[in-house]
Amino acid sequence: MKFTVGRKLWIGFLSVGIIMAIIGVIGFLSLKNINEKYQFLIDDRMYKVILLEQQLRDQNLLGMSIRGYMLYGNNEYLKELEEAHVTVK
Repeated sequence: MKFTVGRKLWIGFLSVGIIMAIIGVIGFLSLKNINEKYQFLIDDRMYKVILLEQQLRDQNLLGMSIRGYMLYGNNEYLKELEEAHVTVK
């Protein structure tokens, strides 16, 4: 079977087209996978970071209330301490 120049060109262009299509599909699937992992990162990990920041804020409020009561002996600091203690629970 002889291959003419035209047939060789068609086979060459067709093989390049098929390879490009395969690379495109692999790239699309990889991008979809990365998007799913990134979405998990945003949904799960950011929620945990927000919870941690809230805990730190509550702990700081508890510490300030305790220090305020110990330094000044004012009952307002005890009320703030009880309120902060309720939010921590």
